[in-house]
Amino acid sequence: MKTIFLTILLCSIGSYTTACTCLRGCVDKINVLTITDNTNVNAGTNNEHTLQVTANGEIKDVAICGRGRKCNKGSVDYFTLDIERFGFSTSCVRKEDIEALKLKEGGDDGWLVLSIFVFIDTCETHELASSDATFDKWIDNDNPEKALVDLTLVL
Repeated sequence: MKTIFLTILLCSIGSYTTACTCLRGCVDKINVLTITDNTNVNAGTNNEHTLQVTANGEIKDVAICGRGRKCNKGSVDYFTLDIERFGFSTSCVRKEDIEALKLKEGGDDGWLVLSIFVFIDTCETHELASSDATFDKWIDNDNPEKALVDLTLVL
C-alpha cells in the first residue's frame, strides 16, 4: 500500500495569507512575471499567449493571457498558473522533472516582452526557474520566425 503525505502550510503571498494544500516537494504553481514595452503598433486584439512546459517527456501548454486574462503593454504583469491546469499524467511534478520552458507565440496584439522571469512554487519554496532581463522579443504571430521561444532554466 502506498502512502501519500499531504502538507498543509500557510502560504504568504504579498499581504495575503491562505491555506496551502499540496503534495510535499511537488510543484503547485508556475508564476510568470513579464515587463513589456509600450510600443504603439498596428496590432489586433487577440492576445492568447502560452507557456509550454516539458516535464518527464510530456509537453503541455497553458495560456498565460487571453480568455479573460490581459497581456498588457508597457507594464509589469504577474501571471499565476496552477500546475493541474497543464494536465500532466502524474499527480506530482517535481521541479527537477521540468526539462524545458518555452513561450509559444500567439495572437496579433503586438506584445513586446522586454524581460521575463518564471518562478516555481511548491509548499516549501518559491524558486526562480528562468530569468532573462534582456529578453526583448515579440511574442506574437506577426513575428517572422513564428517559433517557440526557449527560456533558459536555472533550476
